[in-house]
Amino acid sequence: MPVPARYRQTWFRRTPAWLRWLAAGIGAFVAVLFLFLAFADWNALRGPIGRFASKTTGREIKIEGSLEVHALSLRPRISAHDLVIGNPDWTKEREMARVGTLNLVVKLLPILKGDVILDLVDIDHAHVSLVRDADQRANWDLSGGAKSDKPTKLPVVRSLVVNEGDIHIVDEKRNLDFSGTVWSQEHPGESAEPFRLEGKGQLNLAPFTLKITGSSLLNVKPDKPYSFRAHIAEGPTTIDARGTIENPFDLSALSADLAISGRDLASLYTLTGLALPNTPPYKVSGRLTREGTTFRIRDFTGTIGASDIAGEISINTTDGRPKVDADLRSDNLDYKDLGALLGGESQEVSAKSTAQEPPDLMASPAKKSSGSEKKAASERLLPDARLDVQRVRGMDAKVRYRAKAIKTKDIPLEGVSLDVSLDNGVLKLEPLKFAFPQGRLAGSIEIDARKDSPSTSLDLALTEVRLEQLMPPGGGQEPAIEGILQGRAKLTGKGGSVHDTAASADGTLAVVVPHGEIRKAFAELMSIDIARGLSLALSGSDKQTSLRCGVADFEVKNGLMSAQNVTIDTSVVEVTGSGTVNLATEDIDLKLQGHPKQISLRLRAPVTIGGQLANPKIGIGTKAALAQAGVAGALSIVLTPIGSVLAFIDAGLVKQADCAALLSKAQEHAAVPRPATE
Repeated sequence: MPVPARYRQTWFRRTPAWLRWLAAGIGAFVAVLFLFLAFADWNALRGPIGRFASKTTGREIKIEGSLEVHALSLRPRISAHDLVIGNPDWTKEREMARVGTLNLVVKLLPILKGDVILDLVDIDHAHVSLVRDADQRANWDLSGGAKSDKPTKLPVVRSLVVNEGDIHIVDEKRNLDFSGTVWSQEHPGESAEPFRLEGKGQLNLAPFTLKITGSSLLNVKPDKPYSFRAHIAEGPTTIDARGTIENPFDLSALSADLAISGRDLASLYTLTGLALPNTPPYKVSGRLTREGTTFRIRDFTGTIGASDIAGEISINTTDGRPKVDADLRSDNLDYKDLGALLGGESQEVSAKSTAQEPPDLMASPAKKSSGSEKKAASERLLPDARLDVQRVRGMDAKVRYRAKAIKTKDIPLEGVSLDVSLDNGVLKLEPLKFAFPQGRLAGSIEIDARKDSPSTSLDLALTEVRLEQLMPPGGGQEPAIEGILQGRAKLTGKGGSVHDTAASADGTLAVVVPHGEIRKAFAELMSIDIARGLSLALSGSDKQTSLRCGVADFEVKNGLMSAQNVTIDTSVVEVTGSGTVNLATEDIDLKLQGHPKQISLRLRAPVTIGGQLANPKIGIGTKAALAQAGVAGALSIVLTPIGSVLAFIDAGLVKQADCAALLSKAQEHAAVPRPATE
């Protein structure tokens, strides 16, 4: 039934004027917009559109070819030819991207809900150049310097076609130069993985290859996982990943099975940005997941050198600075694998030059070394590989590591417990514990890398360690020496390597044996008692004598260890020592002088310990021995040949050492722990 005219007029009169004008305005706007979209000359609008986009993004954007827009549709279509996106002013090249043809089909209705869904992205002849400089300025960053802790979220693409897409990536911070091609031909049935990004380049002066493949993007749905595979090979390092993006084009949620192998974990810095420790060759795997700005590796397992490794790892990148949290464990740790952590070369890696390989956390010295310098360095015990302080400053970490059993030939270790923290350039290993069957070595190490020349402080204590563990007997014999070994090392030094730190070290180092037993043959030979020592040694005697005490106390100044008190007191002989150990050159110059406590036939010459830390040499002081031989020769002339024996007779008048005073002095000077049995 039609509404009478008088009622329509009444309703119109009762409607507020402002509302009538608003309705009229909206109607007029819709009409004008309709006419504009239907008859607009879009080519004439290329300039204004380019200027608006340039002002919004902060870099020049222009369409040098034609622009076609079919707007009157629920699926508007946009075609732009010769689209150019410029670079910021700090780059050398003018263009970041040039696209021959870009075709977009947008679904209009989802935009009303805040979702951007592109029914089609068709890219033809695209050339993209991505650059990040040493100051981490990136030409793809359109935020104007504003930092965001949100992961990248891309529009959903229902169908992607890329024809002859080239990409060039330069990252000065990681010495990356990569060139690749991208293509995605969306023809059903042609390939199970129609999307491909493939290329090669150099990463830190080492060649590498990259290949990423993905499943079809035809009819992709926002709530259906998108599968992908990736393979990266950089020298001996390979990374394989196979997983899914939970919500396509939302990179904040993904999962993948990860497998990584290579020469040294530290080499992964160029790929991950993480300052990982130096290691022997490794092969590890795990389940990688990303939840927002947090990456987790669960079921982490594998081998590093000859040691197994397992645990959980979490990496948070909320503020752009990685924070690593990890719980790691080993059932069987091979002791020789620990050398690489300090910059020493793994026994599984040959001594060939690694000039063409990626630098490690303990990087090689910046200056080139001569052949003689390299040879000298290879003969050192203390590694001279330098710590890369920039890497250490670039992340924070908390790592807990436990090893149940340790494989070693010489030292009977039963377990390792280590907590590592890295906070704004300060690296702490605390607590650090090595467990023996009886006793332990425990303490802390701190490296302050906030300055270009790091400073290191070390405090390690040896408590309740049985000597017979360190020198086990062979052939069913009694131990050569028994007793409790206590020790303490408190050192500070500066330098970018273990060698440099030791060469500048100050502090104290001491070991003591409060009491014990020693094989009598060894005690006699320490005083070079020719008759008794050789007789007991040759007869294979296990006869023991009391080890009343033993002290080796050193003062360390600027890398020079000077003996303050070296005394080994037994029931039959007292041995005193003197000399130095130069940690810079690693030269040893020590002398041990024996003093028998009973009359004996002996050579009055000291036992010398020389050579270097990596290859010590034990001998007899030739000057004293020759002098004694000269006296014997003179006596043989004056007193008959038998009289020459008098030169080798020692009356044995040495008194017992004051062990209580010696031990107390070492404990006061070097803070050596007191044994629990006292």
